Amino acid sequence: MLRRLYIENVALIRKLEIEFSEGFNVLTGETGAGKSIIIDAVNLVLGERATKELIKHGADKAKVVAVFDVSQNKTADAMLLEVGIEKCDELILSRELSMQGKNMCRINSVPVTLATLKKVSDTLVDVHGQHEHQKLMDTASHIEFLDLFKGEDIAHAKEAVSALFEHYSTIKKKMLSGFMSEAEREREMDMLSFQINEIESAKITVGETEELKAERNMLRNAEKIMGAMENAYASLSGEYDAVSALKASAQELLSISQYSDDYNALFEKLNDIYYAAEDAAIELRELKLNFEFEPSRIDIVEERIDTLASLKRKYGNSEEDILSYLEQSRARLEQLRNSAEENEKYRSQLENIKTDYLCECEKLTLLRKEAAKVLEKSLLDELAQLGMEKARFEAAFELSDEETLLPDGRDKVEFMLSANSGEALKPLALVASGGEMSRIMLAFKAVFADNDDMDTLIFDEIDTGISGKVAGIVGDKMKKISQNHQVICVTHLPQIAALSSNHHEVQKTDNGVETVVEVRCLDDVEREKAIARMLGGNEFEETALQHARQLISKK
Repeated sequence: MLRRLYIENVALIRKLEIEFSEGFNVLTGETGAGKSIIIDAVNLVLGERATKELIKHGADKAKVVAVFDVSQNKTADAMLLEVGIEKCDELILSRELSMQGKNMCRINSVPVTLATLKKVSDTLVDVHGQHEHQKLMDTASHIEFLDLFKGEDIAHAKEAVSALFEHYSTIKKKMLSGFMSEAEREREMDMLSFQINEIESAKITVGETEELKAERNMLRNAEKIMGAMENAYASLSGEYDAVSALKASAQELLSISQYSDDYNALFEKLNDIYYAAEDAAIELRELKLNFEFEPSRIDIVEERIDTLASLKRKYGNSEEDILSYLEQSRARLEQLRNSAEENEKYRSQLENIKTDYLCECEKLTLLRKEAAKVLEKSLLDELAQLGMEKARFEAAFELSDEETLLPDGRDKVEFMLSANSGEALKPLALVASGGEMSRIMLAFKAVFADNDDMDTLIFDEIDTGISGKVAGIVGDKMKKISQNHQVICVTHLPQIAALSSNHHEVQKTDNGVETVVEVRCLDDVEREKAIARMLGGNEFEETALQHARQLISKK
């Protein structure tokens, strides 16, 4: 419930604080007095769109603070929990709008985004203007109205439908193993089979790439390698015969080794070199004889290296990674093949659940249609009292197809209206004028007074276009609604203002420097005078005052 509203530098308002009470509050004033500015300020703090033109001339920023009693508002508690604000009994919303177009929003002094402010405020206040009936005009919300009308019975039926929907969704998720469809599962199986076949066909061995690169290097330099081995062998055992020369040198030193230790040591060194050279010559001969160079082999090696590189790009950075991916793919394919057998069991379960679901949906549809008949009669009764005796109203039903399971059942509901005799029923948004829409909305609020969970309802001159007896009935409807909600109504009709429990008057004055808007809470005497003026009389004439007292006495 809105307790206090503080407004600073909004349009013609310098500083203003208004206190609202429980029940039925009204704001009245002459045309152009600034009543709409109050609503603009409310919309600002509730997070609605606003421009810097709203800021008072000469000021740098505008500020609005709204204090709410949310001690009984469970919906607000849940929303505060969702946005991370501590639960409280008093909730303070504030918003500043600067000339630079910047917004500063706070909830209980905690900075929040404009979107968060809007989400929280949507649980606190419902603002209805002459052209602001978005929810009632939104076809998607019509089924919400209907379900709210017969809340308990329909809620139980919806719970049964929702439980079956959840069960169906769980089984389907298991059946598809995380896939959106059976076709998707088949596609993965095909892909895995292809990948496994591709890797298995390659017959990869660990370290193969490095071996192939080494072989490629040898093949690219085969002529150079062969020539070097030929020359080296010739030097050791061929034309130059270094081996024989070393042997001869060693023999010469052997012949004199007995005369000196130095000669003997040199002999041993040369003899070792001789044997090493002889071994090297033999190894060179073997390498030379075994060296095979096939020019066509290099193409085979290059192709194999490219094949392995392609597999690495797809499945891993090494032969080990590719083989690991192969094992994982085999395991996943086996899992999917086994799940195909379980799917038959799941399909059977789904069919049984679906049968139960459709049965529960049928029960829910019947309950909704029964509720629709009562709602239609109740609304037509209310509309007749509001001067729309010829109106016809109907809740049109359409069923979704049986293959589409939804958590709230199969029903699509749209409210249809014929405002005047002889006119066909048409969607509500297409046939109602502004004045008619105001009365239709009031009729809904009157019917749903005990079910609506919104604490505060603000009506901004929705009584435009009505007068006389209907005006009194509109006032009665608002009074009735205020028994379960706080109602704040901007009105120009004395029949409505007289029924309020808290009357504020908006006045615009010129102090010689600037024009300012002020709001006063009227006492009983001031209220009688205000009602007299609204009746078109003189507040000092006893006749006008007597008429005002008669209207006030009816509350």
